Amino acid sequence: MNPRTRCLLSPASLLLATSLFGCAADDGLVKGDDLAAADEVQGVTVIGEITYGASRTAVYAPPARQAYRFRGAVGDRVDVRVRSTRGDAMVWLFDPTGRVAATNDDADGTLDARVAHTLTRAGTWLIAFRDYNRQRQTFTVSLANVTPAADHTSCARDSECVVVSAGGCCGGWQRTAVNAASVEAHAAANVCRPPFPPCAQPNEEITARELTKVAICGAERRCVAVQPEEIRCGGRTTNPHTCPSGFACYGPDLARDIPGTCVRGCTAADGSTVAPEQGYSDGCNECICRAGGPSVCTRRACAQCTVGDRTYQPGETFRAACNTCTCNRGGAVTCTANACTCDPAREPQRRYVAHSPEPCRLVRFACAAGQQMFSNDCGCGCEPTP
Repeated sequence: MNPRTRCLLSPASLLLATSLFGCAADDGLVKGDDLAAADEVQGVTVIGEITYGASRTAVYAPPARQAYRFRGAVGDRVDVRVRSTRGDAMVWLFDPTGRVAATNDDADGTLDARVAHTLTRAGTWLIAFRDYNRQRQTFTVSLANVTPAADHTSCARDSECVVVSAGGCCGGWQRTAVNAASVEAHAAANVCRPPFPPCAQPNEEITARELTKVAICGAERRCVAVQPEEIRCGGRTTNPHTCPSGFACYGPDLARDIPGTCVRGCTAADGSTVAPEQGYSDGCNECICRAGGPSVCTRRACAQCTVGDRTYQPGETFRAACNTCTCNRGGAVTCTANACTCDPAREPQRRYVAHSPEPCRLVRFACAAGQQMFSNDCGCGCEPTP
């Protein structure tokens, strides 16, 4: 291998728009050599600037290497590619101090060159390139910042995840899942910015299914938006997921601690969700919940509850004075036993027009001169103006 002369690049030199650093040639460089050994023995001519996401095309004029400069920040992960249809590309990445951070020849089994590197310094970096044989060739240099986006989806449990709009100009109808603490950050990162592209109207059936998605913490501890039917549920140790409201965990082997799936259940008289093949009461009859079909119930007539001039169905609740009452199967009424702060029997100055809060929302009445309206847990009416 031929001796090589070293030529160090100063930081000030990197900032010159068209500086040529002359040094002895490295004609002894052969394929397979460590390119770092020849990093600083070539001249470099800065021919312009390049920014993240851009590509620049230049005609390489031998013998000196040509370079584009760019501004980088600590932590940026850059992907630099130098391509040519006929040439044999070589690339060097210089940091702001003039030292070589990375270099490449023959990337990915081609004659193109590519380096991927995480920047350790902020400032002006150089992408230097040339043809391996120092022949006049046309090269395209591209620069990308592949720094990962902020993590909005990490999670440890389902309760940390929420479903939100995917955002963007045309994707707002799509639903995605993020950590509840990152809702605002996700929205800010996916806001639609002008110029607004034309957007095709999504299929109504697809958009309807998007609205039924729920959020879970997936196997990779990432929040994901799924249909309830896709959730694996149940099992003491196999899977921690629970079903959303209106769905129940169902599977033939749940008793053996094998997970099932979330299926749409039946609603019992107490408001709870019942899984298929389970029994429940609808307030009047005993039923068996069926998956994907109507429940099978007994056909006993429902005994209604009559309170005053109102009739209630079994399972229906209503307010009476200061308490909540429930109409039970068979016509019996049970009520809570809360003490009232009002007592119509001991309030002769008040004229009640309704004796429970519920009808007070519907009753229209006017009070005589010198009186005003009142409303409490016992009802509503008129009382003397203080």
